[in-house]
Amino acid sequence: MVTGKPLTRGAVVRIRDEQGVVPNPFLVISSDDYHRRGYSVILAAMTAIPGDPGQITAVRIGSHGLVFPDRVRTTSIRSLAETLGRAEPAEMEAVDMILRAVLDLDP
Repeated sequence: MVTGKPLTRGAVVRIRDEQGVVPNPFLVISSDDYHRRGYSVILAAMTAIPGDPGQITAVRIGSHGLVFPDRVRTTSIRSLAETLGRAEPAEMEAVDMILRAVLDLDP
């Protein structure tokens, strides 16, 4: 599990699976309350594709790469390997807009 700082929404993390640490990072999209009380965390997939992938559901998260909020997975908090950084508030707002659109949630 990630040690040190508490896990928070907007963290860019790497996870560990059966083969070891997964190379691509993930963005924590679950609320702080959700993963603080439970055993799991909800993540959005990221990639290090340079440039614009031409996909409207991608958001660049600083130098960490692109996040795809419509590609979601849940994993155990214990599988978190390391924290790489954080998304900026404006980046998280763009992620939230995509989540609201793909899940058909009211703004």
